[in-house]
Amino acid sequence: MSTHQSFNYIDNGYEPAFVPGPNVQEVHSADEDFVCQRVGPTGMLCYHTFRGHDLSTHFLQVHNIHGSDDMLVHCAWNGCPRVLKKESLFRHVRAAHLLIKYTCDTCNRSFTRQYGLNVHKRTCPGSQ
Repeated sequence: MSTHQSFNYIDNGYEPAFVPGPNVQEVHSADEDFVCQRVGPTGMLCYHTFRGHDLSTHFLQVHNIHGSDDMLVHCAWNGCPRVLKKESLFRHVRAAHLLIKYTCDTCNRSFTRQYGLNVHKRTCPGSQ
């Protein structure tokens, strides 16, 4: 289990800011259910429930995020100010907001991407 630095959203009246929050001792799986905290055009949180591995489908169907992978998209997850390419948005939400990790069963090292875990498993000393 890993420790992640979390950030709290603060509206100070001038501009939004993210300040360090308490360390989070929780690692999540892509098979879990999550509640969407993306802020919509009306300023309200989405609150739809989806599986971690269905994030891109949820964003496509509910938040209408279409277009090329190079298109810039505002994250808007619970006030997150990040603007990223569409291809990076889903990875950003999974790693930074949902805290989804892929963990090696042999050595417990964790990765933010399934691909990273797959590459690691080829050279992990305990999995030979």
